Amino acid sequence: YESNNPVQKKIASDITDTTISVENLKYNTTYFWQVTVKDGEATTNSNIWSFTTMLAPDNPFLFASWKDGNYEIYSSDTTDNSTIRLTNNSFRDWYPRLSPNKLQIAFISDEQVDPQIFTMDIDGSDIFRVTNIPVAGYHNNGIGFSWSPDGGQLIYPNYDKLYKINQSGASLTQIATAPPDRHFRETDWSASTNKIVALTIGEKPYDSEIYLMDSINKPTGTNDLQPRFSPDGANIIFINTSNVLGSTAYIWVMTVNGSDRWKIINNAIMPDWN
Repeated sequence: YESNNPVQKKIASDITDTTISVENLKYNTTYFWQVTVKDGEATTNSNIWSFTTMLAPDNPFLFASWKDGNYEIYSSDTTDNSTIRLTNNSFRDWYPRLSPNKLQIAFISDEQVDPQIFTMDIDGSDIFRVTNIPVAGYHNNGIGFSWSPDGGQLIYPNYDKLYKINQSGASLTQIATAPPDRHFRETDWSASTNKIVALTIGEKPYDSEIYLMDSINKPTGTNDLQPRFSPDGANIIFINTSNVLGSTAYIWVMTVNGSDRWKIINNAIMPDWN
């Protein structure tokens, strides 16, 4: 059983092996365990032993990836043996966003059919639903929410409205209305300037822009999407993909003025900084 959890869990019975493997343990958690031995005549309980699992790795990247017929969220430092699967559900979990204090990850899930914002600890535990009004709009299935610089609030789009909500799910407030015939789609809230950048989109799927950038030097026939400021505001992580629907997406990083850009991860979407 886990520390601070009185519920005991039997992991095996009537076995003769002297070892057993236990899976799906939490990071940075103390577990207590005991063995009951039977020889056909007597039953004896062992001492109660304990062990503590390792800290969750401080991986620098979060992303979503299609595995086993569904989208799930992972953390990684770009090597296979450090990639950790954080969600494992029968519905889509995607668009991870790390909180400024690096203790929680906000993400989108369609568990309730409409895309809603959820949070979880960085090891994937303690999942909590934040919103009841979905993240929705033109060509928007959960795109465009952001943490406030202090990590206490989130902003997100719902059609032509931009909302602010506390991390606890309380105090939902509309803070902006999009121009006529346009919907909010992507947002970010800069810690260095405390300003919000918002992307709006019309009915056409590629009627969009990334604001506050003079030049982005992107290849012709492609689109830059899902931008996120770095913690110091000096760079932006984003994806670049072809205008052809269903094309492979790549994660890139560029300076805030768009003068320098470089690709870091192939076949990945929904990037964020850690």
